[in-house]
Amino acid sequence: MNTFLAIDTALMTALVLLIVVATITRKTFADRRDARFANILDSVRPAVFKLVSTDGKDQRPLLEELEREGPRSERAMRRRATNLQLLRFADNLRGDVVQEIREFLISQGFSREAAEDLRSRSPWKRALAVQELGFLADDDYLYALVRRLDDRDEAVRIAAARALGNLRDAAATAHLLAARDGKRTVPYGPVSHSLLKIGPPGVPNLIDALGHPSFRVRRMAIDVLGELGVSQIDQELIRILRTDRDTLVRVRAAHAVGRIGTSEVLSQLYASLQAENADIRGSIIRAVARIGARGSLPVLRRALDDDDHATARAAARALIEMGDSGRAILRARAASLGGGAAYAIEALDTLGLATDAQREWVRTLNRAAVDEAPEPATVG
Repeated sequence: MNTFLAIDTALMTALVLLIVVATITRKTFADRRDARFANILDSVRPAVFKLVSTDGKDQRPLLEELEREGPRSERAMRRRATNLQLLRFADNLRGDVVQEIREFLISQGFSREAAEDLRSRSPWKRALAVQELGFLADDDYLYALVRRLDDRDEAVRIAAARALGNLRDAAATAHLLAARDGKRTVPYGPVSHSLLKIGPPGVPNLIDALGHPSFRVRRMAIDVLGELGVSQIDQELIRILRTDRDTLVRVRAAHAVGRIGTSEVLSQLYASLQAENADIRGSIIRAVARIGARGSLPVLRRALDDDDHATARAAARALIEMGDSGRAILRARAASLGGGAAYAIEALDTLGLATDAQREWVRTLNRAAVDEAPEPATVG
């Protein structure tokens, strides 16, 4: 029995030692590889900078670096280092230099290698490949990039969304919207940014998405349409504001109306103030204030009486920003000491327009509210 135990112990010890040695070896190899790659990055950096600083005209130093003899692994690293550094410049490049560098990358076979790397097991390689194909802005790669929106690695999905925005192809719009829903989603920011880069050509798909089953897709479509200022969807936004089953979709619709609406929609917004959700009423008030036409005054006056404190306060602040006409409403309400007077006095006081008596009345009101607050429950 003791012999078997000794053998087991020896085997376990050997296995542990083997794992430790393998881990150290792998880490040592990785450290050496990283140090080697860092050295190669340093070696190609001057040539890359020369290419960029001459607007893509002087390609000779970089071509010499790429064609320099050496082991196959080193040559591959040199190409990857070149690729990585050129892409780091990509977001800051403008004008003819962008096209010059695109043509350089294509002529040197980088686009072909990137397309192959889309199938790499390495998430880092896939993300770099997606970024490069986005920089090249070639529609031939549109559906290859669309497939990466469902990549198992989130960083690759984000890179794919950004790359599709660079293509500025309306065909990508529906796919970007769909990327907001499902098991593997893409965060709001990259999708929104890319849809805005695609711009007006994508508007028909955005309008279609207003009826999408997913509330995430509807929210995104509303936000982008509002940012793009698509005024012909006013009535559709009013319908969504009144009937959508998702509260945040309705709030987003109100915000979009505020960005693109005109005084003609104010009466419809006014009717929508009957919605029982305080968030929706508050968003409508902010939309009305953003439109800022004289026709908004009756809506804001009524909102001073809203049961929701945040909505009433938002209405008072909007009125103070509307000049003499809005401030006249606030003065009248403050003088009445009736419903909404406290919010009117608070808004007037931001400009020093409230009287001492009105301020004291608000303080008295606040003290009374504290005195009337229920005692906290005790445990006993």
